[in-house]
Amino acid sequence: MIYASTFATWKLDSPGAFLYTLIRDGEAGRVANIGTDYPMLETAGTIKVEKVSANNFKMILLQTDVAESALSILDSRGRTRGDAGSLQNLGDQRRYSHVERERAKMATEADPGDREAARLVAALRDVASGGGFGV
Repeated sequence: MIYASTFATWKLDSPGAFLYTLIRDGEAGRVANIGTDYPMLETAGTIKVEKVSANNFKMILLQTDVAESALSILDSRGRTRGDAGSLQNLGDQRRYSHVERERAKMATEADPGDREAARLVAALRDVASGGGFGV
């Protein structure tokens, strides 16, 4: 939800309200950006993205426990389920660094001659793309 309210192409104003709806109904959203902005949640098996019209998609919740944990964290930080306050209410979560940014940083910092570092970067890329790294 930090990604959704900070980095997604369509910013989510109230992550708590969205999560509450997702948990309550098992699905949420009907916007184009859901089709492109959440591949990591799909890869993790937390959600399934489903097309509902020519350009709109919705999330289908597959792991309720993950969504409930995220909602609990948001609620414990002073965000209520219906509160659409500013992003400053997210506090420390503003320092979130997207996983792809961290992977890129690792790749640029890895010594090209270091076989193990190159293998680690390859493994991270493979897992993120749904491959079965097992070399």
